[in-house]
Amino acid sequence: MLKAKTAMNRRSCIALLLVTLLFSTGCPPPVDRPIIHGPVLPMRDAVAVVNENLEQVEGTLRASGVVDGFYEDVEGRRRTFSMQATLFFCAPTCLRLNMKKIGETRLLVGSNLTGYWFDNRLTDEFVCGRFGDADERRLPIQPRKLIEALGLTRIGDSLARPGEAGRFQRVTDRYQQVLFLEESFPSGRQLSKEYWIDRAEPRLLSKVVFRDHDGRETLASDLEDYRRMEDSNVWLPHVIVARWMEPASEMRFQISKWQAFTDISCDGIQFAIPAECDR
Repeated sequence: MLKAKTAMNRRSCIALLLVTLLFSTGCPPPVDRPIIHGPVLPMRDAVAVVNENLEQVEGTLRASGVVDGFYEDVEGRRRTFSMQATLFFCAPTCLRLNMKKIGETRLLVGSNLTGYWFDNRLTDEFVCGRFGDADERRLPIQPRKLIEALGLTRIGDSLARPGEAGRFQRVTDRYQQVLFLEESFPSGRQLSKEYWIDRAEPRLLSKVVFRDHDGRETLASDLEDYRRMEDSNVWLPHVIVARWMEPASEMRFQISKWQAFTDISCDGIQFAIPAECDR
């Protein structure tokens, strides 16, 4: 009888110890499933995967969602914002990004086949002009660069072989990075732009980086949460984070839905130059 009670007490102690350990340590943390990265592709093939995905887009893309971020005002103070946003894009250079607060436009960035416009009602700044003019390079948000940062344009397919000037490939554990060089006086060829292609399926863009003549980042974007557009085989990012270095600012575009409209072209009203540009 005494032995039976002793065994029962031991079992009770062990059970109590297990319960105590469970509640003091909690459940074990979830284990992240490893990301399986595929083999390194020839640079031309890696670029082709990205380009062929975009080539399936017919007509004009429309994205809607929420934009959060911050910017620095003229006095260097950080200002935060959260707005509803609608984006239209028609290749190669037709863009309209309209950011609204309580139904009123606060920031409008746009371009068509020949020119651009930038209307920032947060800072009372309005600029419009032709591609290639001096004002375009001074814009806080350059439409043509923004289009690339959003991952909506083809990567140039005139790719150089390793050792030649123009474009190169750098390979890491996760990415195949296509690097663009350009002539810069007096320092010679400088790294100007980077496209980071994820080695995991579906092998699309994860990051775009722009650099100045001194090699410093001026604009960088992260492209995440790729999903197929409804009724389409096109993969598009649903989270885009763009960062400008000078002045410091950031925009995080959480996209709820992408759509394609075959009846809208670059001649559509979405890409019409604002009337203020003619004044």
